[in-house]
Amino acid sequence: MMPKTRRPSLTIQLLIGIAAPFLIVIGLIGFIAYLSAQDEISEVYDSQLISAAQQLAIIARTDGSAADMRVGRNDPHLATGDQAALDDYARWRTYRVWRKGQLLLASDGGPSGLTPHLPTGFSQLKTATGDWRVFTLRAPENDLTVVVTESLAARREVSVRVVWGLCLPLLLVLPVILLMVWLGIRFGLNDLTRFAADVRRRSPDDLSRVDHDTLPAEIAPVAESVNLVLDKLERSLAQERLFTDNAAHELRTPLAALVVQMDVLRNATNDAERQPMLDDLSQGVNRAARLLDQLLILARVRHTPIQPVPVNLYQAASDVIRDHYAKAKAKTIELSLNGDEEASLLSNRPLLALMIGNLVDNAIKYAPNGSSVELSVAVTSGGASLVVRDRGPGIPEGERERVFARFYRLKGRTESGSGLGLAIVKTLGDLLGANIVLFTPADGVGLSVKLEFTI
Repeated sequence: MMPKTRRPSLTIQLLIGIAAPFLIVIGLIGFIAYLSAQDEISEVYDSQLISAAQQLAIIARTDGSAADMRVGRNDPHLATGDQAALDDYARWRTYRVWRKGQLLLASDGGPSGLTPHLPTGFSQLKTATGDWRVFTLRAPENDLTVVVTESLAARREVSVRVVWGLCLPLLLVLPVILLMVWLGIRFGLNDLTRFAADVRRRSPDDLSRVDHDTLPAEIAPVAESVNLVLDKLERSLAQERLFTDNAAHELRTPLAALVVQMDVLRNATNDAERQPMLDDLSQGVNRAARLLDQLLILARVRHTPIQPVPVNLYQAASDVIRDHYAKAKAKTIELSLNGDEEASLLSNRPLLALMIGNLVDNAIKYAPNGSSVELSVAVTSGGASLVVRDRGPGIPEGERERVFARFYRLKGRTESGSGLGLAIVKTLGDLLGANIVLFTPADGVGLSVKLEFTI
């Protein structure tokens, strides 16, 4: 089995929870700013293209040859600084001026494929060197065509710079914010750290409640939950101690009797004396074995995982009757089953059979020889029910709550037993969600035990 990966600390989770939305917000701000900058820059740069075209048209109206008016990157009349500025400008913007189809004025560089026949106004041009924004101006009176182009990469670069100028300060301040949050979290978790240290210092025997009156409101529910667990653990340990004491007491009696019977048996001189002692010894061994079996059942069912499956209640009762047939026959007790054969519920099949079996076993034990034990199955509005009825001495109404306690036995009863049968039924009923009702039958004879199951 692969070891479980430990989850990150609460501090890291909080920092991530704060940083992630902050980064998302910065991303949204950058995206919106980029779109807005693109729109604004397009308007400004388009107006500059129009102005540049108009100025070039005015310049081109003067007389002169194309050679005289061309401006090149290697123009000897330009100073070094002006040449550098021209080189930088030429990366993004270029122009062409034609008069009567003859190139009159041009800048270096620019996209290929520029002709005086481009459509008037704005257009887009895709070339190997990138995408270009083109503005074409025509002056029919002078037969001039002016084309001004600008690389769209320049506009995108300006938009990106705007976005970085807006988002970069926010990104730079994020570590400062996270540092302040981290310090605040560490300060705020001091109470939780002290609470954990107080719980850790407790001895294994200290199950007293944790004082949560002085704890912050956020930690108080944790302390209350710890107190609930401590209360349950204390009750469970108390029950286990009582169970252990009672079990030791109940086992001591049959074991002591076995020791005495063994000593008496050892001193027997003939078979006539030995046979009654062997019978008593056999009964003692059977009683001890039965008690140990019930103790193991109680210990096992408390830790059995409940995996509900569809179970036919009538069939489950029928299987229990078949398993107890020999025991009932030994006392000439008639076992019968009636009711709805389609009654079903969601339950754990082995535990359900064990619960019904304990009820039937108890009924056979207390039913007089030659009587009967009847099982009735019915479908109810909320689920299903099972009634086990015997014709034994019954249980007084005032004792019906106490008989579910471990090792509790009614006074005056001579039947062998340890007082665990109904305790097992109660434990199984709690696990399976069954309500257990004891009542006297309508004819006033015996006892009826009803199991009510909800679906």
